[in-house]
Amino acid sequence: MPFRRVFYPDFVLPPEGGGGFASLVSSLSPTSWWRLGESSGTTAVDEQGLNNGIYTGSITLGSTGLVSGDSDTAITLTASGAYVDVTAASTVYADLTGGFSVLAITDLASIPASSFASICRLKSSSSAPFGLAYSNAASYTDISFGLLPSTSRRAIATITGPTMLLVTYNGTAYSVYVNGSLVANIAGGNYSGVTNSTILGNINATTQFFNGVLDEIAVWSGTVLSSTDAMDLAVAAGYA
Repeated sequence: MPFRRVFYPDFVLPPEGGGGFASLVSSLSPTSWWRLGESSGTTAVDEQGLNNGIYTGSITLGSTGLVSGDSDTAITLTASGAYVDVTAASTVYADLTGGFSVLAITDLASIPASSFASICRLKSSSSAPFGLAYSNAASYTDISFGLLPSTSRRAIATITGPTMLLVTYNGTAYSVYVNGSLVANIAGGNYSGVTNSTILGNINATTQFFNGVLDEIAVWSGTVLSSTDAMDLAVAAGYA
């Protein structure tokens, strides 16, 4: 029997570390994705080319990024009035009918007593925006959102050090993932009393600002990421 040489196509392993994270986020097709990795200037680039933000106030660019193995940097916010302005965007990010997902990686430095460190405010399909923050009440740091800040202080999970946070909404309830693991399913609504527009690192541009490092904020409007997606993202970024 004559000898035959059989050739197989090359098998390429997916990249590891930070490159794997960026590739994974891209493959999930977010509506907008602000990596916050600029080293200069005032533009926070939306990797999806939809809505760039404007760095406003006292923000340090080029801080060490929070994705393992990725050279992309992050931003540090330390003062009231510091935020990423995306308020001119008309895009509805928080789709309260079709659902949505929001991802952020944070390293929180501190929260004023009985106050909030706001990660983002997203324009919604309602009259009030969706707000996501860490709160400091009863001596815990937890994830906060809901109809009103005063009613949304719930001890969902204790947050310490660099953290990957993913929150999804399926039209009825929120699912909260910390470092890839589901920590809560909670019915909820939107913040009231603030403008229905998008801003990163703050809620109302003057108070409840984020104090610490922000990195990799991505939003999926009309898409509810799965628990598998949550864990895959955490593994790719070095959080699980």
